[in-house]
Amino acid sequence: MRWSLVDDRNEADYRLCLQRADTPLGQHAPGYLAALAECPQEEPLRIVAYEGDEPVGAAVGMLYSGGPVRMVESLPYGYGGAISSLQGDARRQCLAFLCEALVQVARSADARLLSIQTPPFPDGPDAYREAFRPDFELRSFVQYVDLSRDFGPPNEALTGKHSGYRGHLRRNHRRNIARAEASGVTVDATQADACLQRYCELQEQRMAEVGGRPRPREFLEGIHRHMLPEGTGWLFCARKDGATLSATALIGVRDVLDVLLLCMDSSAEPWQPNALLCYRAMEWAVERGFKVLNFQSSLKRSDSLYQWKSGWGAAEAPVSIMTRIIGDIQPIVQLPPAEMREAYTYHYVLPYPALEAARAGRPIDSPDLRVLEKGA
Repeated sequence: MRWSLVDDRNEADYRLCLQRADTPLGQHAPGYLAALAECPQEEPLRIVAYEGDEPVGAAVGMLYSGGPVRMVESLPYGYGGAISSLQGDARRQCLAFLCEALVQVARSADARLLSIQTPPFPDGPDAYREAFRPDFELRSFVQYVDLSRDFGPPNEALTGKHSGYRGHLRRNHRRNIARAEASGVTVDATQADACLQRYCELQEQRMAEVGGRPRPREFLEGIHRHMLPEGTGWLFCARKDGATLSATALIGVRDVLDVLLLCMDSSAEPWQPNALLCYRAMEWAVERGFKVLNFQSSLKRSDSLYQWKSGWGAAEAPVSIMTRIIGDIQPIVQLPPAEMREAYTYHYVLPYPALEAARAGRPIDSPDLRVLEKGA
């Protein structure tokens, strides 16, 4: 088996891997990587593995050069890892080969850290523990709706178009959908620049309310510029009387559709636009053959967002952020925490307990630092 970085000469091989893979994600789409590349100091990396001349798998990552230490992530804001159409032992061997190829590429770029956020489908954390052999693992979860189970085929006889799904919802979700409809809220998929700008504003407004950092506008504009024309990204807006009340981007390649940054104007809460937006997005997804709607992660199982996602019938799937140290990380360790957060905004460096131990001069390879749980 051999590997090669993707350039113009073998771009078709990468796209063939994407087409053949059993469960590719929107984060593996070329447009997603191009959107990330719109952000400062981000360089996309794509690798194709070959058996002879046949492409059999691929892996993705981003080289970040904005801090004192370079790092490769696979990927910021989403899942990375590998894709392949192989099965059984051949798949495991291909996954291990691609993980090692990522290590070699990262080292050749003078990166000191390499992190993979494992995809929730189809290869979970167990496969990557064996293939990647991380130094650190932060275990987490995503919440997803099985559309094929809960909606059924698009032409299945239901009371109205897919309305039988409402029976699977918690009562408050059913009530909120009805309230939004009665209030005159409508939902549509759009490519309009005005809706994109409103989406950016809603995200910035929401992050200011909760004390978070909004995603870079360059990234969201990159999704609009690259993924919407590619047919792997869509922008959904909920409106009332001509005003956009809530919006989200959806990304996906074939079976899995990811929800990115569902944002609502908090003053619109009485009309519940988010409820109708999600419901219409699920109907739309089923009609286009998607089988899973991935709401992604929540901070912890006790928070209101987790409960809101559960109300849609969402189940959990495990994911992990796995990190290998591949060089000297003392320049990061020596950074004051505030400076580190500024230098690596939006990027996962190391688990905080491990960083604190390193700053205190304690060993960071103890079992209680190597594996941590998020969202307990």
